[in-house]
Amino acid sequence: MALIPAFFDVNLQPMSSRFLYIIFISFALFSCKSKVSVDGNLKTANFISLKAHQTSYDFTQPKLFELERSLEEISGLTYDSIEKVLWTHNDEEGVIFKLNPKNGKVLDKVSFAKSGDYEGITLYQDQIVIVNSSGNLFFYDPKTQETQKVKTDLGKRNNVEGLTYDAHQNVLLLACKGEPIDYDKDYPHKAIYSFDLSSNKLDAKPYMEISEEALMNYLAHELEGQNMSDKQKENLEKRLKAFAPSGIEIHPESRDIYIISARGGTLVVFDTDKQIKQLIFLDKKALPQAEGISFDADHLYISSEMKGIGGRILKFKRP
Repeated sequence: MALIPAFFDVNLQPMSSRFLYIIFISFALFSCKSKVSVDGNLKTANFISLKAHQTSYDFTQPKLFELERSLEEISGLTYDSIEKVLWTHNDEEGVIFKLNPKNGKVLDKVSFAKSGDYEGITLYQDQIVIVNSSGNLFFYDPKTQETQKVKTDLGKRNNVEGLTYDAHQNVLLLACKGEPIDYDKDYPHKAIYSFDLSSNKLDAKPYMEISEEALMNYLAHELEGQNMSDKQKENLEKRLKAFAPSGIEIHPESRDIYIISARGGTLVVFDTDKQIKQLIFLDKKALPQAEGISFDADHLYISSEMKGIGGRILKFKRP
């Protein structure tokens, strides 16, 4: 069966700049029309999806939340299953935002620290934890409204971008966009580190490593026997080679690890053995700079910066 490339221009009816369509790629043939919900308004778009594995979420029917201007540079994202809200922040001001997960509206906001380069957010017990690009952790207690800063052994060259809490191991996972601690120019890879919350120490040995070789081998395997031009293959390879974690989250049921990369617009899913399970290329027009990722019981959320306007969140439901 011939493979339809995911780089065809999509013919859309004239609509406003808020019109949303999304192309989701994995690998096998599927193409049709779908309705996309934009702030509750249904519009029709063409999309192309190449699937080999059954995805847990419907990437053809996302809901789009346009956020207020103060969240133009939205970064991390986490879901609060107790309050049933989303928590987020921008990457310049030390302010946490509470959002309504049904429409993205700001319910509350609070200052937790001075301005800085904040990149990830998660929940730990009754605290909200934020990480900056230098690897410093900020534990904010909503009850006392106090923040405790904890330094790790990571620094600016590691460029921490993602943060999540693993309740099964009682650790925080920190995803680095920059160099690993043990960086070797002959072995290009990205690292995820664990921070033990019992000892308040970072394990210098990576919790997991993501090598360019492993990513490219996975892609090559998926493309075997497919009828694609060299240009189309090179386009996919170029996007995947740009992979650098910008967000990380653990699925609440499967415990698969979801890691997004703003560079190249990719989402890579790893199983509990830290092996690549699925590769998704997101539409860069819908998610030009994907920075945050989270889950509730029935949805996947991905946040993206939007230059010149407020940020946005895409909400994907289970099929």
